[in-house]
Amino acid sequence: MQIVMKFFLTIIFVTGYLLAVGQPVIVSSHSEEGKRLQKKLGPDFFVELGVIEVPHSTVHNFSKACADIMAAEKYKDVYAHGSAVVNKQGKPEYFFVSVTSPFQFNSVDKTNRTAEFDSLANVLATHLRPFVESFISKRTIGRKTVVTMSSTAKIQAVARSTRDSTISAIDALSEMRDTLGIKYISLSKSLLNTIPAAIYRFPNVEALLLSDNDIEAVELDLSRLPKLKQIDLTGNILRDGSIRLSKNKSLKMLMLQKNQLNDIPAAVKRCKGLEMLWLGSNSLSKLSNKSFRRAKSVLDLNFYKSGLAVLPKGIKKMKRLEVLDLYYNNLKSLPKTITKLRNLTHLAIAHNQIEALPADIEKLSKIHTLYAHHNHLSKLPESFNKMKNLKLLDLGYNWFVQFPEPLTSFVNLQELDLSSNNFQDFPEQLLQIQKLERLHLRGNPFLKPGSDIIYSKQLSVLKDKNIEVFY
Repeated sequence: MQIVMKFFLTIIFVTGYLLAVGQPVIVSSHSEEGKRLQKKLGPDFFVELGVIEVPHSTVHNFSKACADIMAAEKYKDVYAHGSAVVNKQGKPEYFFVSVTSPFQFNSVDKTNRTAEFDSLANVLATHLRPFVESFISKRTIGRKTVVTMSSTAKIQAVARSTRDSTISAIDALSEMRDTLGIKYISLSKSLLNTIPAAIYRFPNVEALLLSDNDIEAVELDLSRLPKLKQIDLTGNILRDGSIRLSKNKSLKMLMLQKNQLNDIPAAVKRCKGLEMLWLGSNSLSKLSNKSFRRAKSVLDLNFYKSGLAVLPKGIKKMKRLEVLDLYYNNLKSLPKTITKLRNLTHLAIAHNQIEALPADIEKLSKIHTLYAHHNHLSKLPESFNKMKNLKLLDLGYNWFVQFPEPLTSFVNLQELDLSSNNFQDFPEQLLQIQKLERLHLRGNPFLKPGSDIIYSKQLSVLKDKNIEVFY
C-alpha cells in the first residue's frame, strides 16, 4: 500500500513540477498517469474546451515526428493520435498520445497488439518532447482549447496538379522559364509562412491559391499582377491589419475564410472591382456599420459561421449585393435595412434563431432562393406573397404549426421544404401551389405509420401534378 501511495505521490509531484516550470506533461492516454490525468480533468473537459480544425502544418509536423520515431522502432501501418491541451498563449500544458492500427485482429492478437501499442505510445510520449515543446497554436492564442492530430507512419505528399498553365510546387516559382504561360499558382498545404516574392515573375497569373498554410501577413503589389482575379487565403493566420493590397480593379474574388479576422479588412476598399468576398469562419466581433463601406462593389458576401449576434444595419450600403450567406450565426432578427438590398437574389439565413422576417420583405423582389431552415419562424409576413420570383424556399426545422397562407399565391415556386415543423394535419393549402416540382414534408407530426393511406387522396393530387414528394 505504501509503495502504491509513493507511486501516485511521485506522479503528482512530477506533474506539478513540470507545470510549475512551464513544461508540458506528455503521457500515453492508456498509461496509469494518463488515465489519472484524464480523470482529473473530467469527462467533459475536452467537450467544454472544444476541438479546433487542425492546420495542415500541425498534422505534417506531428506525422514527421512520429514517422521518425516509429521507423526507429521498426513499426509501420500504425496510427498515432495526439491531443494537446493548449493555454491562452497557444502552448501545450498536457499532451496525450495513443496508438491504433487500421487492421482488424482476432481476440488473441488484439490483446497482444494492444499491449504492444500501449508500449509504443509510451515510447512516443518520451520522444515527442521536442515536437511538443516547439509547438504553438497560433490560431487559438487568447483562449484555452484542445488541438487534436493524427498521423500514420508514412508521410503522404500532397497531390499536385500537372496542368501546363499551373504551378503547384514552390521550387517551380524560381525555376520556371516560361513565366508568361502560367495562369494559376496553386500552393495550398505548402507549409508557407509568407507569400513568396517569386510570384511576381508571372505577370499573367489569374489565380493565387494559398489555402491551408501558416501565412500571417499579406502585402501584394497588384500592379505587378495585372490579370490576377482570385486570391484564396482560406485557413491561414491572418488578423486585422495584416492584409495590404495595392489599389486595383482586377481582383474579383477574395477568399479569407478560417482566419483570425474580426472585421472586413481595410484592404478590401482598395479593390474597386471586387465581386466576391468570403469571410466565413472568422470571429467578426468588430463588424460595424462602417465596415460595409469597404465592400460596396461586392456581389457575393459570405459570413458563414462568424459568431454574429447582430447584423449591423450598415449592410444597406452594399447596394449591388446579390448573394448573402449568414448560415450558422446567432441572429435573432434581421435589420430592417436589409430590404434596401434590392439586387439580392440568394439569401441564406439558415441555422440561426430568427423569429420573424422583415415586415416589408417584399421589397427584396428579386430573391429566387431563400434558405431559412433551422430557425424559430412560426409565421410569415403578409407581404411575403408578393415575392413572386421565389423558386426555392426552405422553411424546414422551424416552429410552424399552421400552414403559412402567403405561400398559396406563388406561381413560380419549384421547390418547397417544410420538413420538421409542427403540422398536425396534412396542409391542404399545398394543393393550391402552382408549378411545384419538389415538396419536402418529412419530420412533421401528421406523418405517422399509415399516413400514406390516410392522405392517399392528397398525395395522389400531388402525384398527378408531377410533384416529387419526400415524406
